[in-house]
Amino acid sequence: IPLFLGTNQEHARAAFLRERLPLPLVDLRYSADLGSGKPNDQFFKRAEARVHAHHPGARIVFVEDAATNVYAARSHGWTAIHYVGQPSFADELQVAISGTGRTTPG
Repeated sequence: IPLFLGTNQEHARAAFLRERLPLPLVDLRYSADLGSGKPNDQFFKRAEARVHAHHPGARIVFVEDAATNVYAARSHGWTAIHYVGQPSFADELQVAISGTGRTTPG
């Protein structure tokens, strides 16, 4: 499963994150590069276009700690999980990936 990070960052901080994160990131989608930040709809439209440019038709599962960004992602049609440290996160992510429709309320 390709993993992308979508974040509200400027160029230097995004480069730092890309180098330091211990995640197997395919790429980083960030506000300075996209010309818009979360929760603006343009952030989601542009991030989705870039993901689909390399992975056409890929389903996006968005995990976020800010409720306003979760609502914005959902209004854009993405599956979105409001992560607030609940112990069921792994279960919720598996459900989101499997496409059965249940996500964490929030």
